[in-house]
Parts: sequence; structure tokens; C-alpha cells
Amino acid sequence: MEDFRKTFKEANPDNKKVALVAKEGGEKWKSMTEEEKKSYVERAAELKEKYQKALENPNVADNEDDKAEKESSDVDAEGDGEGSPEAEAEVVADDE
Repeated sequence: MEDFRKTFKEANPDNKKVALVAKEGGEKWKSMTEEEKKSYVERAAELKEKYQKALENPNVADNEDDKAEKESSDVDAEGDGEGSPEAEAEVVADDE
């Protein structure tokens, strides 16, 4: 659906109806051959396996995005991140 949403949005930029996107995506999926579906089915199996491993080991952050997100939130929590009062004061001081 992610790939379909992108192409559908490009073709229909004014559409705001989620139900229409889902309906069209379902029709597209039904019209695809098994060969066309193969890459999506394989990707879904990979993601499911990764999800199952994450459920088994919830404390292990083997996803780099999760690690980066945590590091980013740690910086913001310390008050040094973008949007913090300290960062705002630095911007004002630089402008003066």
C-alpha cells in the first residue's frame, strides 16, 4: 500500500479520501499477478520476522532508526536540542 499510496497521490493530488485510496489499492492488488505480488509478499515476510524478533527481545534496539531517535530525544531532554530555551538564547545572541 505504501508504494501504491505514493503513485495514487501523484496521480490524484486533490484526493483527501482515505477510503478511496484503500479501495483503489485493494482493486490494484486483486488485479496483480502472483509474480507482481511476489516482491511485496517477500518484504512482508521479512518485516513480520523482524517484528517477531522484536517481540521476543523488546529491550534490544537492533534498529538504527530507534537508536538515532533515542539519541535525538536524549539531547532534547537535556535542554540542548533545537527548540530548547538554551538553543533559542544562542540564536538570539548570534543575531545581536
